[in-house]
Amino acid sequence: MDEKTNNKKKIAGLIAVIAVIAIVGGVAAGVVIGKRIKAQRDYAAEQKFKASQEALLGEELDKILAMDPLEDEIDESIYAEKDYAKVEQSMKAYFTDFFALLKKVNAFSTDERFAILMNPDQMFADAPNFTSTLTAIDTLKNEYAENIDGISVLMTSEKIDSYLDADLAQEYVDIYDEMMTSGSTVIAETEMQEELNTSKEQMVSMLDKYKTMVDYLVSTQGSWQLEGTTFMFTDQGTLDQYNAYVADLQNAIEMLKKD
Repeated sequence: MDEKTNNKKKIAGLIAVIAVIAIVGGVAAGVVIGKRIKAQRDYAAEQKFKASQEALLGEELDKILAMDPLEDEIDESIYAEKDYAKVEQSMKAYFTDFFALLKKVNAFSTDERFAILMNPDQMFADAPNFTSTLTAIDTLKNEYAENIDGISVLMTSEKIDSYLDADLAQEYVDIYDEMMTSGSTVIAETEMQEELNTSKEQMVSMLDKYKTMVDYLVSTQGSWQLEGTTFMFTDQGTLDQYNAYVADLQNAIEMLKKD
């Protein structure tokens, strides 16, 4: 075989090798580009999923904030997916407890012990030592204050955070914190806290005035007697002081009724 023929074969072989390299390189480039496109699509889908889940959580929170906590019940169904479901569950568990405690505080107005306390006939029947009346006053005052204080504790950031799964990734913790400390949530809770504090002050004040009046009757047993539903006093000074305590109590009861 002459040299010219050998050169042709070498050239042909070199061209074949270059062609194979070009083909392989093209396939490799296609794989890289394909992976990049898939990654971009996956990222877009993930962002869309995140946005939809966060929007869903926001909608559920808006529903809760629009509720009447004394009348409505939290929808405990979970609509979010994956770890977003845990955020929704924590949020709804918190507000379920919050609503329940508010209902418990509100129930004092219809509590049998409170109703008995507000019934003058019950107080007259408890004369002259008023032991049951005084016990009921102290019990109701302590229970009411404890429940109001319990709500205050429930509204602290530490207590709010305790409802969330500690093992969740930081991004879900941030979402939960943002929802539970957002402007609308804080405004609603601040207004509620102010109302509760006012209610506590008025209830405790009313019960204290009630106790002051009853204590006065106990301490002046020799200066009055009960005739039917009327306390008959032996001197004007004692009667005037008793009437002053009654007026204070009536004013406190009227303040409660206004709420």
